[in-house]
Amino acid sequence: MDGTKMRQLGRVALWVILGVMGGLALTPYFKGNLTVNPVLANFWGFPLYWYGLTMTGAVLAAFLWWRRRTVAKLGEVHSIDLVIWLVLFGLIGARLLFVLLKWSEFSALPWWSALNLHSGGLSIHGALIAGILATIIYARRYRLPIFSLLDLLVPPVILGQIIGRLGNFFNQEAFGGPTDLPWKMWVAPMFRPDQFIDQAFFHPTFLYSMVGLTAVLLIVLAVERRSHIAGAVFLTYILAYSVERFVIEFFRVDSDRWSVLSLAQWASIAAIMIALSISLIWRGIPPKKI
Repeated sequence: MDGTKMRQLGRVALWVILGVMGGLALTPYFKGNLTVNPVLANFWGFPLYWYGLTMTGAVLAAFLWWRRRTVAKLGEVHSIDLVIWLVLFGLIGARLLFVLLKWSEFSALPWWSALNLHSGGLSIHGALIAGILATIIYARRYRLPIFSLLDLLVPPVILGQIIGRLGNFFNQEAFGGPTDLPWKMWVAPMFRPDQFIDQAFFHPTFLYSMVGLTAVLLIVLAVERRSHIAGAVFLTYILAYSVERFVIEFFRVDSDRWSVLSLAQWASIAAIMIALSISLIWRGIPPKKI
């Protein structure tokens, strides 16, 4: 067995070990023997939240993988500058879309409440839309191929999403409906929806999302190895993630709804239609790759 395959097997083994260790660490919380505290520590009256720490770790992990994939292709400057753009655009987009979706609540509050991230409220769809927009602007400004740049970004972004989903666990949010399945998750009464206040165990949809996103990551990496068409990885991600999110939404009980589906499901349908349309336009055309 050559060195490359040995390194690949080593990475797989490491992820399996980390997954097992993570599962063992979460077991007491799932059973209700321990209660999750969203605040990790207080420093002179300033709380350090697990959610913020998790998001920081997600961004850092994505950035490190991004640099490893791109320094040789883009150079040191682009590999750092684009990430700065993405973090700023992504944060603004995530908060802006959340506020717009919750406008009935925010309209009655002072305008600066929209800036209060301590109260929570970020939309992954807002972050993705803003991130794509930032990438397009950056690529046009520096004459870089847009679809090839998006292809390079996809795997690190998915890794960030996988890690970021742990933030939902620490915040005791975005869980599913009541269940008696063996992997059910105990939720403290203060975090339960009013209609399920007497229920103790719920679907751990954050975990479902992590598993689903891991599958999406494996799919896009397979496409990346086999496809020679710029944009194939990006469009595959949009399609696969939209399907994953559409399915996960059926388990959640806190999603805003419009008619028979949640807003996230409608967004997933729109994303699938757009991705399929673009794939038909670009079919058979090999744009310049980085």
